[in-house]
Amino acid sequence: MEVLHTNDLFKVKLASFLTDFDRKVLSELYQPMIGYSALGLFMTLWSKYERKALNSPTQGTGAIILKDSQINLFNWVVDNGYFGKCKLVCLCHDECNWEFPKELSDFPTLVKTYMEQSAAKY
Repeated sequence: MEVLHTNDLFKVKLASFLTDFDRKVLSELYQPMIGYSALGLFMTLWSKYERKALNSPTQGTGAIILKDSQINLFNWVVDNGYFGKCKLVCLCHDECNWEFPKELSDFPTLVKTYMEQSAAKY
C-alpha cells in the first residue's frame, strides 16, 4: 500500500460519468427535441448524482476512521480506569463529543493522536 506524504505531488482528476462528447450530443441532438427546460433539469439531476457518487467513498472512509479511533480511545479509557468518568456523548458522521474530568486536561490531544493513528491506516 502506497502512502501519500504532505510533500508528495499528485494531481486530482475529476471523474465524471458523462464525457464532453456525451454532453455535446445531449445539448445538440436532444435539446431541440425535448426543449431547454427538460435538458436543463436532466443536467441538474445528473450533476447532483455525480457529486453524490464521488463524495460517498470519502464520507465512508471518514466514518470508518472515526469509528476505529473511538474504539481505540474507548479501550484506552477502560484500561486506564476512567470508565464512567470519560463519556462519549455524541458520535455523529465526522464528529465526536466527549465529556471528561478536569484532571485529564490533555484528553483532546489524546483524541487527536488516536484519530491520526486511525487515519494513517487508510
